[in-house]
Amino acid sequence: MSNGGMIVAALAALALVAWVARLVRRDRMYVGYAVILVIVVVSGVALLPFLETQTLALLAVAFLVLMLVYTLSQMTLIANRLTTVVQEIAITEASKGPRREQQRGDDR
Repeated sequence: MSNGGMIVAALAALALVAWVARLVRRDRMYVGYAVILVIVVVSGVALLPFLETQTLALLAVAFLVLMLVYTLSQMTLIANRLTTVVQEIAITEASKGPRREQQRGDDR
């Protein structure tokens, strides 16, 4: 790959790492996902000079990585929403007090 292509790839990787860091900071992606993605991107850029890939294949891999970041961020959002709903249900149930069935069992 030419020097210009390597510079563009390194800048794209830097932008991707910045995007992932922003998602983590806003609690839109789990840290574990971000660590894996950063390791993959950094190792990919480090191996880039040794690989002889065509531009189309490189663009396909870049697209897949972007879709992976998007999918993982959406999974994180859904998990956070589910956690909130479950906590609200638990608080509502706890504030109602003991159930009537339990109270009837205590009377016997």
